[in-house]
Amino acid sequence: MLRKCTMNIAFVIAYEQSPYAGTVRPFINWAKALGGNSIVVTYKCSNALEAYIRNIANQSGFTVLSNNDIQKLSRELKQNHVDYLFSDDYMPRLILSSKIGKIIRSKHVVYAQILRGMHSISKSFYWELLDLRAKAIYSAISILPFKFVSHSYINLLKRTDVVIANSKFTSLMLSLLYGIEHAGVVYPPIDTNVFTPKEVEKDHIQVLIYLGSNAGDTNPKLVQRLVEILSKKSVKIHLLGNEIIYKKYIKQRDNLVYHKGLADEELAKIYSKANFTIAPQTLEFFGLVPVESLSCGTPVLTRYPHEALHEETVGQIAYNDKDLIAKAEQMLIEHNITDKKIRRKCREVAMRFSIERSTLDLLKILGM
Repeated sequence: MLRKCTMNIAFVIAYEQSPYAGTVRPFINWAKALGGNSIVVTYKCSNALEAYIRNIANQSGFTVLSNNDIQKLSRELKQNHVDYLFSDDYMPRLILSSKIGKIIRSKHVVYAQILRGMHSISKSFYWELLDLRAKAIYSAISILPFKFVSHSYINLLKRTDVVIANSKFTSLMLSLLYGIEHAGVVYPPIDTNVFTPKEVEKDHIQVLIYLGSNAGDTNPKLVQRLVEILSKKSVKIHLLGNEIIYKKYIKQRDNLVYHKGLADEELAKIYSKANFTIAPQTLEFFGLVPVESLSCGTPVLTRYPHEALHEETVGQIAYNDKDLIAKAEQMLIEHNITDKKIRRKCREVAMRFSIERSTLDLLKILGM
């Protein structure tokens, strides 16, 4: 049960297009839980995203402020007596929220989930999956020293009142790579009321493969191999995520369905249909898809280390591509029927990351 929040909290969502972006979900879910004590600020977002947020606000009771003029937006926030202004650590949003925070004189809280400059030092990204703009940016970043790339990012974080990490990995990187002291870890909240086991027909084996976001963290050749193996075993395959992988690397097959722009209720049905979900991303230490799948009672195969999966009863963790393929074949044997005990265990694990639990952790860090 959530205790009553005595402060007004505003969440900045800026420069976003999709209502279902992983960077957007934490702020919307916290606003749901906080209701009348929260404000969602949208700045230069798509009409679809704004409509999505307003629809949720009508049901949950939080306020939505939309304005593409920083001065006018700041005046509206000041009138609402905002105590804490939240943004994530994407540089344009960091800069925007820092400007607004100075004007309205609220405490600035940054939810770290991006980690600027990681592309310049990591070899775990697949450049062919990035769009032209991202390729240009990351090509330039990759030849620059990490210290140079991260300099302005670090300065902004150090001027922030509170920094919160979205995972233990992010927490470690903030300390080791960026030298940032932070207040702790709060995992992204999962709406376990929406992502819940659904009554669906399961007449044959079905597997969901998550193709990742547009960050280039999914090996397309590995996905190709998984599709080939599963197809030979007459498995119905559901694909979700990066459309570039689907269009460029996956052949059309009768047993394959690609899902795009699904509402959460429809997505929950896909999770529930699957015997298990495969999330093969190389740098996703707390991906939302694996936990949403668990919340719908469906086991997960993912890459090491995923912080929600430390029990084999709810899936498998693979250490490399070869290991992931072997464990996918193993899970085909183990999860070819609906095991109610396993599904209950999956749900139990996911409840640790519910909106209620995450919001309580958030308020605790803020001293409420």
